[in-house]
Amino acid sequence: MKKKTIALALVLVMVFGATLGGTFAYLTSQKTITNTFTVGNVQIKLDEADMSTDDPNDRTVQGNQYHLLPGQTYAKDPTVTVLEGSEEAYVRVLVTITDCKDVDAAIAKVNAARANADPAKTPIGLMDLFAGYDGETWIYHSMTKNESATTDDYSRTYEFWYKEPVTAPEDDKDVVVEGEKLKPLFTSVIVPDEIDNTSLESISDMQIIVNAHAIQAAGFDSPDAAWAAWN
Repeated sequence: MKKKTIALALVLVMVFGATLGGTFAYLTSQKTITNTFTVGNVQIKLDEADMSTDDPNDRTVQGNQYHLLPGQTYAKDPTVTVLEGSEEAYVRVLVTITDCKDVDAAIAKVNAARANADPAKTPIGLMDLFAGYDGETWIYHSMTKNESATTDDYSRTYEFWYKEPVTAPEDDKDVVVEGEKLKPLFTSVIVPDEIDNTSLESISDMQIIVNAHAIQAAGFDSPDAAWAAWN
């Protein structure tokens, strides 16, 4: 009887031990997922035709110099290209015109001369001196007056937004492309017939400064939100 009791106890221990061991015998499987991150980028180029050459495709110039004469039109075509490989982006262009005190005075004299010649003529404004502007492609957003801290002179900055986000072309081994070239903001600058030599001399220091900006479209609900984040 004692032997049976010992044997039964051993069996119980063995059963208990097997049960206890089973609580740690998890069914397991393991796999690894590796996430690869690449860095996106937004790159643009701003250029214009070089007026010192006869080649219309020469766009290596960083800026042109003009000898202004009444009644003449001068080619100037600031053009933005969203470079190949760039992320989808919003694009804007800012045009700053310096020495606006003298420019405004010159335009006022032109308008006075036109009114004397023909009272029905519509007065011109500063931006009317830029030809080839398409308001459906480049949407006018705002104008900022920048007053000088040391003189009574001032400049103006005009801001234009491209009509939609821009996607650069994808890589194609069979086609070499620089990127998505946008329509120029404008194509030329016009000097009115009625401007006189005194006015031309007064604006001889005027500069037209063009800056282009681009910001990724991803993560923004609208261009307003994107440019608010930029600012």
